[in-house]
Amino acid sequence: FRDKIVDVYKEYQPRQCDIEANAMQELFGDLVKDKAKEDCIGPVRIRPISVPTNVDKDARIRTILEPVISTYRLFIPASMVELLSELTGFPTGQFKDIVDCLASAIKMVPKRTGKGAAEHEVRQLAAYLRGRGHPAYYIEERVEEYRRELAA
Repeated sequence: FRDKIVDVYKEYQPRQCDIEANAMQELFGDLVKDKAKEDCIGPVRIRPISVPTNVDKDARIRTILEPVISTYRLFIPASMVELLSELTGFPTGQFKDIVDCLASAIKMVPKRTGKGAAEHEVRQLAAYLRGRGHPAYYIEERVEEYRRELAA
């Protein structure tokens, strides 16, 4: 897993990487930094993220995912079978680890503000629908519906 994180760092060169710091998991970040140094890819910025342990896990996940899902901003490739399985079974499913990871990743995404953010989301939705092969009339219909939802 450590090697995979370093490989992703090499390929995408993110500004930082967040790693959960509960239960001494922060030490894993040090292993990733050491591997990156060993592979000579330069400094790797790892930020420890503490997940609140006094909040019910299902409630925390739900409050993060619900606004994204209900506004049609979550797009999951069909190839992510395990994530889709956990999402469809949430919260009564046996496993929740991937859904929890998704919620944590969504929480890290910086919030956009203002009209530019809304129009960006509209363009993303249209591009997604085009990529899925939907006809132009449907895309226009769905985009207008989404604009009305954002305005409300």
